[in-house]
Amino acid sequence: MLYATAGGSIAEKSVNQGPAPASRGPALLVVADLSRVWAEADLVASDAPLVRTGMTVDIQAPALPGRSFQGRLAALALS
Repeated sequence: MLYATAGGSIAEKSVNQGPAPASRGPALLVVADLSRVWAEADLVASDAPLVRTGMTVDIQAPALPGRSFQGRLAALALS
């Protein structure tokens, strides 16, 4: 049994369950810290005056139906 020294989500697994003991060598798991992530959104031009850095946003992703994530708008890129 292995215990993680930090929390996170498994991003990559390069080992399978079996009798071979773990030894020094390539990483067994890659753990991603998902406590802080970036999201990008496209807005229509008419919404631009309503959006400012620092405002609170709620984000929903089609891959996670029924879940909502709250964050803060860090930057705007106008084109």
